[in-house]
Amino acid sequence: MFEQFKGQKFNLIYCDPAWQFGNKKTGGSMTSGAAHQYKSTMSVDELKAMPIDDIAADDCILVMWYVGAMPQEALDVVKAWGFTLKNMNGFNWNKLTVHNNPVFGMGFWTRAGSESAIIAVKGKPKVSDRSVRAVGNYDSKSLDEVLGLGVYAGALPVRQHSEKPDEFRQACVELAGDVPRIELFSRKRVKGWSVWGDEVGKLNNPPPFNLAGSKSERPKLKPHQKEILCACGCGNKKVVRKADLARGWGIYFSKSCKGRHAAKLRKARKAA
Repeated sequence: MFEQFKGQKFNLIYCDPAWQFGNKKTGGSMTSGAAHQYKSTMSVDELKAMPIDDIAADDCILVMWYVGAMPQEALDVVKAWGFTLKNMNGFNWNKLTVHNNPVFGMGFWTRAGSESAIIAVKGKPKVSDRSVRAVGNYDSKSLDEVLGLGVYAGALPVRQHSEKPDEFRQACVELAGDVPRIELFSRKRVKGWSVWGDEVGKLNNPPPFNLAGSKSERPKLKPHQKEILCACGCGNKKVVRKADLARGWGIYFSKSCKGRHAAKLRKARKAA
């Protein structure tokens, strides 16, 4: 599996595994992103069987993103790889739409709007910088810039499916230091990092994506069409006919928001 890294050992392993859900839905009528948008996912047993010991140095830090609904499975993978858990919430990402609104995600119990990464260790790796925040470090930005972007609370916009903000990769380097490092399940080539995965380089030339954060290309509008935003402010968009707007159908709620705002939608359309 890691033949190209034969003889190499890494002191920092950063990964976002292609977790495979046992079910096909995460709530309502929406299907699981990982199960349906990834071309290839891996079961927990397949992840556990990965020969991580072939590439992990005797003293190594593991930073692994995991699915909030599968904490035990994540711990099983960490143990199988020969690491000891240090923090279930080593890094936290509070997701925003590109309009800086909180993401209204999926879930059976509560709707997820954040993701966490485990920090685990093998041996006795040294921590290079003990000031690294769980939400990432942003000391290069002024306080006004940081608060304006929302990143002070680990809140950063979503982009392509499952793509994690680059700030967390940099935070891993600050935590572990300038050590030999590898990103598993990588989709982007980054200077200073070895990378492994079946989609390496995909995010170096990503496809266009619309302002809602979807990876699909924004539709080309025809003369009689117009794009309108979801009225709840989530950032989702819909293409409608201008004739429908003239009839008072300019109030739109996305699928994930419609149930919560049904009464508001009826009232708004009646008023229009």
